[in-house]
Amino acid sequence: MLGIYTRISGKKVDGKDTSIEIQTIKGIKVAIKLGMNYKIYTDKGISGTKDEIEERPAFAEMLKDIDKDKITAVYVIDQSRLERNTNIWQMFQFLVNKKDIKYYPNGVLTDLTDPNIKFATGILSLTNQLFAEQTRKKVNETFDLRASKGLTHGVLPYGYKKGIDKKYEIDEVEAVNVRRMFELSLSGIGTYTIANILNAEGIPTKHKNINGKPSHIRYDKYTREATTFERKNIIWRGNVIYDMLKNTVYKGIRVWNKKPKGNKVTIEADVPAIIDIETFDKVNRNLINNKQKAGKRSEFNYLLNGLVYCGNCGLEYRGKKRLVTKDSAYKCKAVGKCADSRGISIIRFENFIIQHLFLSKDLKNLLLSLPVNTEQSVVLKNKLIQVEGDLVTKIKLRDKLLNILTDVELEDDVAINDKYKQAKRDIEILSNNIDILKVQILEADNQFAKMKVENAINEFKLTTNFEDTKRLVHSLIERITVTHKKLERGGIFFVTIKYKGFEETSTFTTDWFTLKWNWIYYSRTTATNEQQRIEDIQERKDYFDFRGIGYTDADFEDLTFDGQESISAMQNEIILDNDNLISFN
Repeated sequence: MLGIYTRISGKKVDGKDTSIEIQTIKGIKVAIKLGMNYKIYTDKGISGTKDEIEERPAFAEMLKDIDKDKITAVYVIDQSRLERNTNIWQMFQFLVNKKDIKYYPNGVLTDLTDPNIKFATGILSLTNQLFAEQTRKKVNETFDLRASKGLTHGVLPYGYKKGIDKKYEIDEVEAVNVRRMFELSLSGIGTYTIANILNAEGIPTKHKNINGKPSHIRYDKYTREATTFERKNIIWRGNVIYDMLKNTVYKGIRVWNKKPKGNKVTIEADVPAIIDIETFDKVNRNLINNKQKAGKRSEFNYLLNGLVYCGNCGLEYRGKKRLVTKDSAYKCKAVGKCADSRGISIIRFENFIIQHLFLSKDLKNLLLSLPVNTEQSVVLKNKLIQVEGDLVTKIKLRDKLLNILTDVELEDDVAINDKYKQAKRDIEILSNNIDILKVQILEADNQFAKMKVENAINEFKLTTNFEDTKRLVHSLIERITVTHKKLERGGIFFVTIKYKGFEETSTFTTDWFTLKWNWIYYSRTTATNEQQRIEDIQERKDYFDFRGIGYTDADFEDLTFDGQESISAMQNEIILDNDNLISFN
């Protein structure tokens, strides 16, 4: 198996395309070329200078898998992604040589036992470390100086904006909401309730339009896949409110570089206060007291959280587990309001999914036999060409405007400066869109999806821990819809599974006991390629034959890919052994 390691600690450097998406794509292409299964390890927002392996969880996991002989080869886009620390490089090099691991930096097989290569990579490691240390020193010095002067940098806390003097200035519109948060907290209302109140009133967060960026990328915790969504849709959350209530900036003290461990210097600077000191301190005392009273919360593992939705009302199903009542079920979030929904056993639902995805050969045989879809990727490729053309145009405009601004007489021209800044923002947005399109192109070809299916099924073992199992499940399933139908006696669940990377869905039925799952049908949308078109034509011919309707081949010559939805009856079933169910709690 090929271990694909990806890491990014900040923005793209020196114009190099080092996004997580691109690193992942290139790694998967190497896996396909080598004919190997793969596992992706991603450290996002983590520096390569870390001395402690544990501070880089994905990297640590990869080393453990190498040591356990799960990984036989490693891909990384370049050595600097692996490390910017000579100690880490020596440890990695030793383990790779000890286990006879193939090493593919940027897809090129590199022999780390060769003395010349060992010397060259050692020098490169020293260079990476030196560069990182020098860069960090310069950045820290600049930020420390700005912080000591009370100057702004980065995204400002909610309630503040950059003043003309580049210092903190109260944003009176947002400040009203900050004061209200403290008032509500002081009255005894919890942070999650405060968040719900703000969301219900439609109050936007700070993320509504940061730096003019219309969208935001969030990475799945388990699959490392990127999801793009509009910043305006980011809502308030209880943990965000909690952090705000504890932020000393609101009582007029901005703390920079505050770290409880190490030798970092704490820099404090006075900023305009939104909350008086007495109110701030009282709210924080209450937060501490409430936390102590609450005690330690019981934590449970829910394999399917984030995937399951109610077919009756459309809201999400979430895992609900209580020790006292032994209530253990996935339930609609509108429980009590969604009259048609019903909770479904956590352990049996999860075990059915595991059986269906990994232990039953039916799904594997079905998905891997599907025809390759290339039409959608062609559309996306054409779109990519267009966006890349737009990017070239914007880069030319930016460079032109920059040349104009070098003219002493025009350097203070507000209109030209605004156009230059807008061009830079447009370039960033277009570059981001290109990254996303490249991922979508790869995923549009279901040959890639087939490989992911085979890779996930082969990787799964009954001994797989919760985190690995959840990662594999989330890599294969896009959405599960649960529809409950109440009968005179009991009721029936209709469970529809949408597979990631495929148009196809499967629908199962089960009763309230959820031990026997019947696979009743398998369907897809309209035809997307020639083979599916032929299947649709054959289905129509079969229907005409059944009805005794005459036809000729000419009747189907004009049938395009916009054919009929294809539905196939299934006779398979999954029966769970109630005495031998896998439990993650």
